[in-house]
Amino acid sequence: MKRKIRYDRLLLVIMIAVMLLVVSFLGIKFLFFNNGGESDKPKPTTPVEKNDNISFSLKDYEVYSSEELNFRFVLANIEFVSKDKKGIEFDLAKLETNELVQLSNIDNYLNAFQAANYSLNKLEIVREIKSDSSKLTARLFIPVIKKGNSITLSNLNNSDQVTIDLSQNAGDIEKFKNTSGESVTDGESYDMYVSNAYVSTMMYRGEESYTYPATVKVYTFKIVVNELKKEGVVIEEAYFIPEGSNEEYQALDAEFSSMKDDNIIGKSLKNNDTYALFFELYNPDDSGISYDGTLRLKFANSNQVVEISTHLD
Repeated sequence: MKRKIRYDRLLLVIMIAVMLLVVSFLGIKFLFFNNGGESDKPKPTTPVEKNDNISFSLKDYEVYSSEELNFRFVLANIEFVSKDKKGIEFDLAKLETNELVQLSNIDNYLNAFQAANYSLNKLEIVREIKSDSSKLTARLFIPVIKKGNSITLSNLNNSDQVTIDLSQNAGDIEKFKNTSGESVTDGESYDMYVSNAYVSTMMYRGEESYTYPATVKVYTFKIVVNELKKEGVVIEEAYFIPEGSNEEYQALDAEFSSMKDDNIIGKSLKNNDTYALFFELYNPDDSGISYDGTLRLKFANSNQVVEISTHLD
């Protein structure tokens, strides 16, 4: 019986020793193939510390309205200050008006503003509040839906509020209109520079020189394509409406060109290409027509019409 017990104990010792050897071997193998125990998976990045201990105050503002828009809006310069002197990272979803509009959710208002042929670039607003400094001034777009004399902006992180008097500081919204002599963009599919109008002297119709009456001049708008986010944008039609007139002059069709520029009508635009629009208009010395006015562009396969306030160089 004693031999049996000794045999069992010996067998148990042997099994434990084998198990220890196996565990040791697997441990050494794991360390070797995993670079000393470091995982091949990328280490998670340390999240940026968000600082909610931020106050804000109103520095100055202007109030804008237009018959083309069913809302008013405020352009306000808001100063953000970190109370603990840290950098600023503030979520605009935490700024809300008393009409329950969060300033992170204003795309519908900006799209309507742009559809009315105003330039988003000219607003010069910011959509992100972030700075390494403990103080930051940001220009914000604040929609106003209802009629009333004031709008209140609240910080949902704390009790900070500012109230804006809408009966004061009315701004001229016309300064945000698309204007020739600068870049025009829809913020999505194209960005193009449209020159002021100038007179073209040497015109062609197909391969032949084009002669027009002395009472007519051909006015040209040069267009330089800065950027396209998708190919195939085509200007299908273009019109010029002189200032103070309801008469529309349609652009000369694609067979017309000048010595310097090709016609843009019907062309599939590409980045860095330069084209032109040509309009036959009465000689201002004879007719007295103003050549300031509105250039209207109609895009193919789209209901989009872009209007640009123009001037004569």
